[in-house]
Amino acid sequence: MESSTITLLVVFLLGGFIIWMISRRKGEGVTHAQIPVRYWLPAIIIVIVVISILSGIAYFHDKNWKQPALAVSSVENELKVGNTYPIQWQSTGIDKIGIQIVNYDCLNRYSTTSMENIFLPSEMAKTEVCYGQIIDNFSAKDGVYNWSIPSDLFNAYPVWQSGDNFKVIITGHDKKGRIEDTKESPNYFKVVSDGETVTWQTYKNGEYGFEIKYPQNSEVKIESQPYWWCQGTEEYTCLKLVRILPDGINIAVYDNSENFPTKEWLNKYMPSFFTKQCATKEVKIGEIDGINAVCVNGGKAIDNFVAKGNYLFMIGITVGSDSKKMEETLNQTVSTFKFIEPTKLEALQPENQLREGGIYSIKWDQLGLENKKVNIYLYAYQQDGKDIEPKIDYQYYPTSDLTPRYLIAKDVLVSQKVFDWNIPVGLFQRFKIGPAKYKIQIGDVNILSSWGIEVKNLLLSQSNTYITISK
Repeated sequence: MESSTITLLVVFLLGGFIIWMISRRKGEGVTHAQIPVRYWLPAIIIVIVVISILSGIAYFHDKNWKQPALAVSSVENELKVGNTYPIQWQSTGIDKIGIQIVNYDCLNRYSTTSMENIFLPSEMAKTEVCYGQIIDNFSAKDGVYNWSIPSDLFNAYPVWQSGDNFKVIITGHDKKGRIEDTKESPNYFKVVSDGETVTWQTYKNGEYGFEIKYPQNSEVKIESQPYWWCQGTEEYTCLKLVRILPDGINIAVYDNSENFPTKEWLNKYMPSFFTKQCATKEVKIGEIDGINAVCVNGGKAIDNFVAKGNYLFMIGITVGSDSKKMEETLNQTVSTFKFIEPTKLEALQPENQLREGGIYSIKWDQLGLENKKVNIYLYAYQQDGKDIEPKIDYQYYPTSDLTPRYLIAKDVLVSQKVFDWNIPVGLFQRFKIGPAKYKIQIGDVNILSSWGIEVKNLLLSQSNTYITISK
């Protein structure tokens, strides 16, 4: 029972009591005018005092103890159509809630004036095209609603795209249906089509500490420098370029040794992204604030930038004729971008002159690969630098590699960072031609496929200069 109802009930009872007292005196033959003040004045004073006290209590109770309030919990970072996800909240003084989602990328892409030529279902108003109703008139005390995302979500909302950024909006109502509070989820989340990225391949780069997913039938190509999409200047350097083909997605890593935030880096080194040819907006990339830029200057380029530590990452595409499909693939790819712990595997330079029958400590540096295992190989060369294969009895073939190698040790824990090699007597006789010089390599050339991680340039896991091993 509400406090205002209780107050009215008490007033009614006290009023009835006063009327009863007056009626009783009249029954004794006393008229209204003859009833002494001492009978009715105290009763009136009591009523006024009680009403004042109860009104004060009711005001304090309603405004402080039961102040209506909502708090919306974070939503998972990536949701997939066809699946079910919990939407959670905490509430005080709220009876029913309504839940909506708002597509912020849709709001940035379109305005009501720019959607005149967009076909929408007849029941969908153009002013509501970026909002979606999940449920209305739901009990607030439950604290959670399990949202089953329709498989045809992107068909129902034609201007939404897989990989767009959303937020949940919850509106709380009292028992009379009046709005008491409205809150958004604290984080953005992405909705992607039909779980496509679940079956995608994953590219991991340990040197620069990131991973990203790409379509199952696409491939990753590491471009050698320089490349037109990864051109540096005297002021900044492009360190790495990864291309996803045939989707045309480019991932470039730039030097950011000054540790600039994303916007400051772009303002200093690529200010053209803030000209009238480009529309920029803030987005979340790998849970970090980044910048999305759409530039139209003869063609259409879409680039996403995010800075972390000593690097700035760019994920972009130049849109072709099938622009919607290409943009969806880019958005889905960007939504899977994550930062990971950096990894490194690098052989340390051995002594230049070794001797058969001696013990040599092969050493290397590593980062983030503690539980991995590597093979250690010896490469032999002629004086002019041509490779020399080992004899058949000493040939070892790593998985999916047709080049025979001389194996020093197999499945050595990377965390050891050292292996003591007892150099066999007659080593040079184990090769088809007597070698003039050697190199030691830590790890296989197919580490990317076997570990799923591209470590620091694998050529650097080989000793930097030649060594000699005498009899």
